[in-house]
Amino acid sequence: MLINLEMAIRARGLRQFGIAQALGVHPARISEIIAGRRTATPELRSRLAELLRADPDWLFCSVIIIPQAGSSGAN
Repeated sequence: MLINLEMAIRARGLRQFGIAQALGVHPARISEIIAGRRTATPELRSRLAELLRADPDWLFCSVIIIPQAGSSGAN
């Protein structure tokens, strides 16, 4: 899941449908990109970044959660 992309969309009060319309793509494509089921083309990444006024590298970075040492509950 592309958390930063989803956050940027919400922060600007936009909806996936409106973004899809503005970019001329099917709304399912935006949903699939956010969910990580589809990769955006370099052109679409650039257009999304421009529309959202955000850095494309930040928008499309994957978030990896690393558990803290000792968080297993064992003492």
